[in-house]
Order: sequence, then C-alpha cells, then structure tokens
Amino acid sequence: APLNTVYINPASGTVRTGNNVLAISENLVIQSGTFRPRGNLADANYANGVAVIEVNAGATLNLNGGNVTGDGTLGTKFNDIQISGTVIASAANSLSTENISMSSTGRLNVNFVGVNQTEGWWYQTASPSSIIFDELSSVTYSGTAAQNVYGAIYGNLTLSSSAKTLVGGSLEIQGNLIANNG
Repeated sequence: APLNTVYINPASGTVRTGNNVLAISENLVIQSGTFRPRGNLADANYANGVAVIEVNAGATLNLNGGNVTGDGTLGTKFNDIQISGTVIASAANSLSTENISMSSTGRLNVNFVGVNQTEGWWYQTASPSSIIFDELSSVTYSGTAAQNVYGAIYGNLTLSSSAKTLVGGSLEIQGNLIANNG
C-alpha cells in the first residue's frame, strides 16, 4: 500500500530503503540528513498528479540506486519536487518529474549519463513541464561521460568532468557559469 505522508528527519546520517518501489500518495518531506532510496520513488496518485517531494535546506536526496518516477517505471514522471536542499542524481539514476522548483539554497547535482540521458536529469524524454530555478540556486552537470545539458533558465550552472552538449532550447544563466574539466 502507498504511504500517505513520510517525513525523513534523522538529524544526521543516512536513511536507506530496500530495493522495492516506495510509493508516496501525498508528500515525502526530507527534513534533515540524507535519504538514499535503493528502489524507485513513485507517485501513488500518478494519474491525478498530487504527490510532492520536498527536500529542505540542509537535507539531501541521493539517487544512487533508485530513480524518481511516476508509477515506478522509467519514463513516467512524479508530480512535483521542491528543492531547498541538495538532490544528487548518480550516473545511472534519473529524476523524472512533471514540475521542478529550486529555492535560493537548492542544489541539483546531475551525474546521470548514458543512452537514457537524452536531455537533462530525467529519463529519456520525460522532461518537466515546469522548471523554476531561483537565481541563487545551483545546477551542476558533472557526469564522467558525455552529457546533454537541457536549455533552460538556470541560477548558477557548473559544467565539469566531460563533454557537454546543449539540447532542448536556449540557455539562460542568471548567476555564474563555471566550466572546467575537474
């Protein structure tokens, strides 16, 4: 059965889940520490689009073993993610949401690479309908293989570690652009 509202608040350390899909019907709130799902996070009300993931300032969602999806399968989109803390998408894991927003303290680290990383931090063409990044937020594309950078309005943007290709439109940076090989 799906979980209604889940709060992750370990104060410090990491909370991990098993390899099964974790279905959320309303809210997943990561208040502190690090949450590292090993299975996919799914929107239990996928058809209605109501579930929200909130990553509070000082907290981390580390997608190293699991993906954020709509119905638990790749290519579907979770309704909404609001980032005030840090979200890390590892080399093999994607963040597919209908809506994404980041506050001034939000950080998104995109290490997702490979044939399924066709546009940005999501799986293949499951791009968000709405992207709202505060001008002080930061997105880092740091995959160790070639990556596609989605054309959007970013706060601060860092491109590092490998070749990058702009896809999906124009690029606007409200803060700093940092490009390096390290």
